[in-house]
Amino acid sequence: MQSIFGFTRKKIRRLVVRIKYDTIVHVDRSVLLVYPDWVKEVVDHEVETDGPSEYDLSESELWLHDVQKNGWPNARLIYEHLKKNGMLCSCAGLADGIEIQKKGVVIFRELFGEKSIVFLWRSVVLSHGGCLVVPYLHASSNEVLIGWHNLDWLVGETNLALCFSGR
Repeated sequence: MQSIFGFTRKKIRRLVVRIKYDTIVHVDRSVLLVYPDWVKEVVDHEVETDGPSEYDLSESELWLHDVQKNGWPNARLIYEHLKKNGMLCSCAGLADGIEIQKKGVVIFRELFGEKSIVFLWRSVVLSHGGCLVVPYLHASSNEVLIGWHNLDWLVGETNLALCFSGR
């Protein structure tokens, strides 16, 4: 990747987004989230209320498992890797996703790209049907939507984990 005075194009782009838009995210983690009726329980409830109450979204990181770079593993492999390596606490969760959704589709596309699906691994849930499911963000034509991905389904190189910078 080319750099200009030590800045990569990616860093320059994020800096421009930060100057142009309000990229500060505020999350009140003391508020209990309301999950869809099909959710039986939050699996990692001990990490869900942890995390920064304020951060700059332009400084967040997108993480991709090595297996995703050349293939299509199922999402359970990614989740187990994050848990095993103590990385789950550095990932964003549903509370973050709700606040990011409010920032709008323009900021989402500027920071994460047109086709990215951003997983919120901190908030994996168990459905009443016994499936593990992870929330994610994606851009539609004019808004950011929250969807749910079964951990038995495959993930590819556009299915990124949103992580807090420096955690």
